Amino acid sequence: MVKSWRFWVGIVAVNAAAAMFANVAFGDVGWQTPLDRFLKASAVTCLFSTCCSTLCMIGLPYVVPFARRWARFPLDWVVIIVTLIGFASIGSLIALSILFALGYIPTGALFVEWFTRTLKITTVATLFFGLLGTVIQSLRSRLEKTTLALRTKERDEAEARRMA
Repeated sequence: MVKSWRFWVGIVAVNAAAAMFANVAFGDVGWQTPLDRFLKASAVTCLFSTCCSTLCMIGLPYVVPFARRWARFPLDWVVIIVTLIGFASIGSLIALSILFALGYIPTGALFVEWFTRTLKITTVATLFFGLLGTVIQSLRSRLEKTTLALRTKERDEAEARRMA
């Protein structure tokens, strides 16, 4: 499933807006906070959310059907949740590696400290948005199948009336 560059630009833009909102709502940002500090914090938050959400967008379309074929409810959701936790962990490691490579995190000890601090929020956010997206996509898929069955039935009934 290859997405267009416009799709990915949109994803980054949504992540950037969400990062700014999250820093205002949950961070230690106020009216007195210097703009550069706010933008730097938002950029770091955006990096984490983009790394995690990209893994979800690429992986979930493969994981969810596999989980549904492999396991029955509720075990299919256990597989999906464990996968999302894995995506959050890997996404955090990717984001931290980028920050380390850029020199934003100066030492390996700080890398470990950042990982333990950020893992909780990335896991909660990835689970929330990943499960929400999975439920919405599942409902959308069921609606499309039901609509197709209804259209087919309507067509068959119209054909039967025409033949009678």
